[in-house]
Amino acid sequence: MKPIKTFLLLVISVLSLMVFEGCDSKSRHIKQAVNRQLEEFPATTLPDLYKGFFQDNFGPGHIVSDTAAARAFILRELAQSSKYDRHYFEPAGRGDNFYRVSLAVIADSIVPLDLYCDAFYRSVKDVDKVDVETWKEEWSEIYEVIKGMKLNLPDMERDAQSIDSMLNAGGYASHHSERYNRYHHPHYRLIRKEIFFNEIKPLIDSTRVFDVYDEEED
Repeated sequence: MKPIKTFLLLVISVLSLMVFEGCDSKSRHIKQAVNRQLEEFPATTLPDLYKGFFQDNFGPGHIVSDTAAARAFILRELAQSSKYDRHYFEPAGRGDNFYRVSLAVIADSIVPLDLYCDAFYRSVKDVDKVDVETWKEEWSEIYEVIKGMKLNLPDMERDAQSIDSMLNAGGYASHHSERYNRYHHPHYRLIRKEIFFNEIKPLIDSTRVFDVYDEEED
């Protein structure tokens, strides 16, 4: 019996180590995403971090069914926008699934409007339905990592309670904070990572305008 018992203990130890390493790796990637966000967008608050991680998991959280209306909205936003953030693109949350691509790439004649709109439509036409309960658990893990970073974000405790209340009521959609909008002028749409790197980023690269996130493909 001893060899069997020793073998089982070894298996349990290996599995425990794998789980620990998996959790540690996830925590590390969350911290990297948060630090990157705060470094490049210093007006970030907890709701802005929440929005980024949510977007990476679920895109916009809804399917875009009326492409004509979506295009018209992009054109209207372009016409009304005089300031854009300095980045043409950035990862949403960890950047595992989605990237935010600024409308500035259209305004600066880097990406044609039709290509941008088509990439956006294809990116969000089959987005996963939001399972609020599963997302609540995921966000709880993310928030625990953020809280452990001792970031001293403005109104963090109040914002955390507001997010919890929203999720407990079955909601999940959120907006950027007023502070973030005022300082960073976000005007973007979400593009799936593979579509972005295959179709959009090569056009940005061809202008020889390089971004802090150029290495994110790795």
